[in-house]
Amino acid sequence: MELTVRYAKRDELERVNELRRAVSELHANGRPDIFRPGFGGDFSERVYSAFDEEDTDVIAAVCGGTDQGDVSRGKVSAADFQSARQALPWVGEEELALTNISYIIVGAEADLSEALGLILSDHEMSPSATVWLTQDAGALLDACEDPAARLAVLEEQGVEAPTVVMVLAALKTDGQVELPVLSLADGRLEPAGQAVWEEKV
Repeated sequence: MELTVRYAKRDELERVNELRRAVSELHANGRPDIFRPGFGGDFSERVYSAFDEEDTDVIAAVCGGTDQGDVSRGKVSAADFQSARQALPWVGEEELALTNISYIIVGAEADLSEALGLILSDHEMSPSATVWLTQDAGALLDACEDPAARLAVLEEQGVEAPTVVMVLAALKTDGQVELPVLSLADGRLEPAGQAVWEEKV
């Protein structure tokens, strides 16, 4: 098998999104307590804005074909995808993935330490994501059209939320952490004070 890793072309971005949608569904099906189902809005547009940014590249791994364009990121042949990926000259270097979590909204019944521990152990997820609390995360997210955009606005307005690392550190040292609480008003997320989350024993 010949695997070419190269800069993606704009007309390939919809296919890139198909792959991202599949990964998103895999996450949501495997851990519905952490990941929200559905793929669209800002999340699906992110690959296009990344493509247009001067200091960001969208990299594609392509099997076979002859029109591979700029192959400056590498080209290898191997028996399977995993072997080909490991043989790339830049494997092991830090990469930026489009799978990124900026905000984590947890429900009152979640196992916070376990969920955040999984995020911390996955290098494609962000330990700098902020953590928010609500009574029923699934219901809240289903009723809100664009939670990520609203949370970005709240942060710009000065509502502070601790990061994954900060929350885990507080739980480890103090057994509790103070989290901002979210509620829903007129279809959008609103701050509803603070609550202390205590580690479940």
